[in-house]
Amino acid sequence: MLLLCDSQLLAGAGQDESLLEALTDFIKEVAQSGGECTRPMVLDVFAKDPNRENDTDWKPQWKVCRFNDVAVRMGCQVNPGRVRNQRVINRVTTDFYLLVKPELMPAPGVEEKEPASPPAVKDGRFPGFLFGETEEDS
Repeated sequence: MLLLCDSQLLAGAGQDESLLEALTDFIKEVAQSGGECTRPMVLDVFAKDPNRENDTDWKPQWKVCRFNDVAVRMGCQVNPGRVRNQRVINRVTTDFYLLVKPELMPAPGVEEKEPASPPAVKDGRFPGFLFGETEEDS
């Protein structure tokens, strides 16, 4: 029995378990190495895997869409704030993909800072409101 998150990942990979495994491994590797990859790197995932022989008929756009779908379903944002991310390398324009995983929880061992408490009101005024005034003066 598949969990909901597993079935959603599988749907992102076009219901192909071997493709899902290849893409999740690639996405995890990219995320650990800085979160950036090129379009040719994404297409190599399909070309280098012997189980991907049937994917030669699929257009590169379909392959990139599968990559994007799986990355988003794994919790990554792909090129946040941009529709397309391109760079010119050796006079060739290449698509780049930036994977950003939003941090919902603080990193282990990092303490959260408490929000600053609001200033206390004394005699109808905030201490330190006037220049040169300290809390002891009021």
